[in-house]
Amino acid sequence: MNKIILPKISNFNLNCENQREQIRFLLENLYITRVQNFGFFTIFKQLGENKFPKNFTHHITHLHRAINRVGLNCDTFFTINLFKKRSRKQEFLRWINAVYIDCDFKDPTLSVADKVALAKKVCLKKVGFLPSIMTSSGNGLHLYFLFTSPIKASGLVRWKLVQKEFCARLQEIHADPKALDASRVLRLPGTINTKNNTRCSVVYFTRDKDDSDIVQRYSFDELADKVLPVERIVIKNRRKAKGEG
Repeated sequence: MNKIILPKISNFNLNCENQREQIRFLLENLYITRVQNFGFFTIFKQLGENKFPKNFTHHITHLHRAINRVGLNCDTFFTINLFKKRSRKQEFLRWINAVYIDCDFKDPTLSVADKVALAKKVCLKKVGFLPSIMTSSGNGLHLYFLFTSPIKASGLVRWKLVQKEFCARLQEIHADPKALDASRVLRLPGTINTKNNTRCSVVYFTRDKDDSDIVQRYSFDELADKVLPVERIVIKNRRKAKGEG
């Protein structure tokens, strides 16, 4: 399998007014990693409050074609994870790409910059990690803690525990406990939140400690061992002692 080059930060500007570049930056960092070469993602377009959303499912190899087809002036959402089939049902889950948190800030006086600063402070204090990427959702922020390598669907149970623990620790910034499932869709940066006519955007990224031109990523075990009460190695040792493998 060919090694895939990770997206360079130097090719992206936080103040970029090109909406498709906003989309590209997030989706390339989420979907394009060293091990993924198969999977489907879905983009949802909501055309009016009382209309059913239009779903567009794409293979990962058609990512850039999909980005060029995104409608920018409507409510648009996407799947964070990748699936085996053209369905985002959990039973078809293939790759889990990140821990992600939807924060609905309640203080209307906070600017986006204020929200980002508060989120950084709370994340460092409560979970010990900065988000790899943060996007504005029109009302709040979406926090993405990207994995160095995506995890298989077989790791779903432990991933759910990490999601719930991150959410519980980030209640100070109103992390939404209803937005934690593996089939979750979140708003695409570069598109409009029609509830307040606000353009969603990428508002923050953390640079990698060893290569400042790529986004910081974390191994899933690193995140899990930090927030879960029992480290994975301890669980393995207990299973070996019981003769379970």
